[in-house]
Amino acid sequence: AMRRAVARRATTGALSGRVLVSTSTDPFFNLSLEAVLLRHAMPRALLYVNQRCVVIGRNQNPWKEARVEDVLVVRRRSGGGTVYHDLGNLNFALFSTRDDFVRERNADLIAECIGRLGIPLERNARNDLVWRGKKVSGSAYRLTDNVALHHGTLLVASSLGDLGRLLRPGGELQGSWIASVPAPSGVANLSEARPGTTVEEVVEVLGGLGEEVVRVDRGSFPELVEMVEAE
Repeated sequence: AMRRAVARRATTGALSGRVLVSTSTDPFFNLSLEAVLLRHAMPRALLYVNQRCVVIGRNQNPWKEARVEDVLVVRRRSGGGTVYHDLGNLNFALFSTRDDFVRERNADLIAECIGRLGIPLERNARNDLVWRGKKVSGSAYRLTDNVALHHGTLLVASSLGDLGRLLRPGGELQGSWIASVPAPSGVANLSEARPGTTVEEVVEVLGGLGEEVVRVDRGSFPELVEMVEAE
């Protein structure tokens, strides 16, 4: 047990300042990975892609937000609204101490990276990133006593048809949960702004957020994967 604890501390210490890329597309694994990293490590960022699913905020009602009979629904631990994930959507998570946490600065960092692809993004009043007024990225946040998580989506080449079909099923349900706020001018993919843009290209430019890009799988970080699976 002591040897395993030492291995875990060594693993999490080795992640400091790095950009991690999950090789899994399992939303349960990736959201648990975020939670483990928030508690036990301080990488600069985590990047991952999930299989098709809808991810709802901590205080939301799934039946009000999504067509639950047609898609996998996963609840995350942060607040905020419901988002659609598929293999054309890249998720990012930025980690910092609570004292260093600034929502606007984090969003600007993401926009700066995307700008290296020749795609100009602007930050709106809700801290979303938009292209020609259309939302391409939204964020949610989780703050603990000492650390902060800023995570969000980046629509790269996502199925906007499925996004529109699977979210906001309609109908009136009574309750005290938090409702999502639709993007007033609609949404867009980065590949609309720059045809041919791929998730891999966006991962490459976001890799510049940290000292080094490290891929996370069972072979490279078995102790970390073990912690995630026990979550």
